[in-house]
Amino acid sequence: VAQYQLWIVDPSREQPVDGGVFDVRADGTVVIPVRAALKVADAKAFAVTREKPGGVVVSKGPMLLVLGKT
Repeated sequence: VAQYQLWIVDPSREQPVDGGVFDVRADGTVVIPVRAALKVADAKAFAVTREKPGGVVVSKGPMLLVLGKT
């Protein structure tokens, strides 16, 4: 079992910021509640990884989807 995790890329930070975890429903519907664990001053991109349930603090990747410039 796994969940997907949203990451927020802020160039002022060394690592992407955890934006929260989410599931893909059986019908393909996805609702992504964005809950940044840390303050993000300048979001340049968003990425999605597949992680263990509950998510992780730092992802080992790979990034399945990237929107914006990383």
